[in-house]
Amino acid sequence: MTHVRPQLRSQRLRMVNHQGDALRDLPQQDLENAQRGACPTCGACQFMGSASTGQVLAEALGLALPGSALTPAPLARLLRYARATGKAAVGLIQANLTARSILTRDAFENAIILHAAVGGPPTRCRTCR
Repeated sequence: MTHVRPQLRSQRLRMVNHQGDALRDLPQQDLENAQRGACPTCGACQFMGSASTGQVLAEALGLALPGSALTPAPLARLLRYARATGKAAVGLIQANLTARSILTRDAFENAIILHAAVGGPPTRCRTCR
């Protein structure tokens, strides 16, 4: 299996294999489409990089509301999650629940399994140690 990675040079997208051998150049329009697809809105990129992985790990650990990870910034749903998070925080305080009671061994094991499942970057493995 040949692994292909993009390499930017002089506003061109050159596809190279894992050994660095050039396979072909892509037109400027393809470069712009790739850039728009990688970061279509404000907020975290739409691929599983460090920021996106951190978001899903926070959810897996129980530190974010279920379904809130990876919500693009311009969506009204993000504001609804923000309000719901505030209400949940007040509820946690009233119930005297602390991070220590949420961040259990099971929560960390769940996050480690999720990290492996989504193929997150190795830098996020340190988060779960």
